Amino acid sequence: MHGSALPPYLEYPGVGLCHISVNLSPNGEKNNGFDVLYHNMKYGQIASKNLMEFFRERASIEETHYKLITKLTKQAGPCNNGSFAPLWQVLKTSSEKLSSCYLQIVQRYQDLVKDVIKYCEEQHKKHKSVKDEEALTSEIVQTLQTTLANLTKTKETYNQRHIEYEKLKRENATIKEVEKAETRFKKSCEEYKSLVAKYANVKDQYEAKMTQSCKNFQVVEEAHLRQMKLFLENYADVLETGHSLIGQAYFEFRQQCTQMTVDHLLELFTQTKGTGSDRPGPIIFEEADGLSILTSTTLGQDLLEKETNGEKMTVKKEGFFRTSPRTRPISPPPPTIINVSEVDSPASADLSGHAADNGDVTPTDPNRSAFHSSKCKIPDKY
Repeated sequence: MHGSALPPYLEYPGVGLCHISVNLSPNGEKNNGFDVLYHNMKYGQIASKNLMEFFRERASIEETHYKLITKLTKQAGPCNNGSFAPLWQVLKTSSEKLSSCYLQIVQRYQDLVKDVIKYCEEQHKKHKSVKDEEALTSEIVQTLQTTLANLTKTKETYNQRHIEYEKLKRENATIKEVEKAETRFKKSCEEYKSLVAKYANVKDQYEAKMTQSCKNFQVVEEAHLRQMKLFLENYADVLETGHSLIGQAYFEFRQQCTQMTVDHLLELFTQTKGTGSDRPGPIIFEEADGLSILTSTTLGQDLLEKETNGEKMTVKKEGFFRTSPRTRPISPPPPTIINVSEVDSPASADLSGHAADNGDVTPTDPNRSAFHSSKCKIPDKY
């Protein structure tokens, strides 16, 4: 029995960098190596789903960032006035480029999520086929565990019967009691030997099945780990590419801001908003020339209508509003102003005397006294 002691573990050197070890020691975890490998395979599927959710959440975060950047870009749109307008345009262009970078990142994350979802579906089918293939191994494991439990119990019974038998022999018990104890001892011994042989047979089957199962589980696990690492490499590539695009957008934004110097901004402002480069010429004072003014103004004659004393009359504009003789209103002649000093002058006296001699004016004219006033005006009514 001691010569057929169980190996502490079964190790299968894999084709990759790992080794799968299955604990077969009776003092171990009751030969749960198969369950460990099977549940590890199931944990792989859980890990795939969790990784998918992680990528999906990251894509959601980037999508939210994209929407916020797009909303922020619109705030730089209406600002097109003033000398700062070119920098607003630079800021808007940079924000649009940054928004485009985040959109590309979101699309790549979404593609990565689709790849993980597809892998999860394929992995589920693979695990189902592995479970069917390893059904016999699972049965052998259960048989081994049951046999080992019975063997342990039978061994304890065998040892107990042996102790009782030896005790009766030392105490000089009756022959009947000794024979009865001996019969029970031999029976337990036969059961114990039978279970040992059965366990040896089951153990051989278990090792053969477990060796093949370890190979199958290792192939599945290696493929799973390679695929999961590939997903992480793609994720790292998305991060690196995204940060590279964002960094390039930041670099171009800084470069454009550096190029937009104050002098350049002022030059752009004068080019777009300038009203002309010619300076206004000087204005020289010119003497008024009646003939030239009359000649120049008669070229733009037109008819004017106006109300005068409630009567409508047409006035032809000529020169500086010269009135045509046909339409010129008739006005009375200005009153004649006679200076008394001139009347009293010698010349006037001669004329008066000459008129008196001719009998035109009578010295005793009653109007003479009024004529000699300081000034005499002809009545308004002519």
